[in-house]
Amino acid sequence: MLDSHQKEIAPHWKTPEISYRVEKCRRDHWNDPRLKRLFEIAYDETKFGKFNPDVSEYIRLQVAGRLVFVVAYLGSMPVGYTFHSIWPHYNDQKLLMAQRRSQCVLPEYRGRGIATKMLELSHRELRRRGVHKVLLNDRGLHRDYFRKIGYDRLETVWCKDL
Repeated sequence: MLDSHQKEIAPHWKTPEISYRVEKCRRDHWNDPRLKRLFEIAYDETKFGKFNPDVSEYIRLQVAGRLVFVVAYLGSMPVGYTFHSIWPHYNDQKLLMAQRRSQCVLPEYRGRGIATKMLELSHRELRRRGVHKVLLNDRGLHRDYFRKIGYDRLETVWCKDL
């Protein structure tokens, strides 16, 4: 069931096949096998070890109003999600920033614009919450796509296995 804010924005993002909702992240999301499959695919694609999220951190961010969680549904089946966390900039506490923490669309539903719509809805919700800038890591993939939807490349992030 949608809360009052979701009722206001969901019809704008509903397509004949896929619907999109801003949801509150709950502990039971992590135990839902349909969402857990998405989380595991996203984690496997980053190649950063075993899937073992700090669920309490996501819940803490949600309770603090610092998490945006968007889910794409085909009927009642989740086919995609995105998480963004919100924090004040370290040099200017009044400047709110967000970073995409995780995003995934089931492989069989990719290429249909689902990720784009989830990002657009996330951006809309982030603006509503006063966020000024959004960051994301692309792992070297999709750079042209991110430029196309308005992102500017700021720097390269490097990682080394130890």
